[in-house]
Amino acid sequence: KSVRLSRFRGAPVLLFFGFTHCPSVCPAALEQLRQLETKYEKELGATRIVVVSVDGERDTPERLSSWLRPISKDFLGLTGTPEKVRDIASEFRAAFYKTPGQKPSEYLVEHNSQIFLIDPEGKLRATFFNAPIATMAEVTESMIVKY
Repeated sequence: KSVRLSRFRGAPVLLFFGFTHCPSVCPAALEQLRQLETKYEKELGATRIVVVSVDGERDTPERLSSWLRPISKDFLGLTGTPEKVRDIASEFRAAFYKTPGQKPSEYLVEHNSQIFLIDPEGKLRATFFNAPIATMAEVTESMIVKY
């Protein structure tokens, strides 16, 4: 089923573009997000962590779910056609492209390692690139609407 980022309005979203066959960037970013979620649970409140696959050809919803489950039961994995994901990624200036392997099925997808922070109103507020998790927690917490 279709999921729109507007579904998460009212809480911050940490958004990462990755894929299940990624050998280096994704494991490091997902570990960082796991540590952030674990160590700063109170500060993050209702913040959602969303991973959008840049490999819609191989990453089914089931595959994404089984890939993310050991990292966190609360991470949400989304996928779609390469064209649809490219449209979404372009809104964040998140680039990705295929690099061929020895066999057609062995390709990799080069992609950004940034984690994007979307505020509760749906606006991009920060882009983290290898930021310390304490900084990510502090900036994310500042986006939580306190009434």
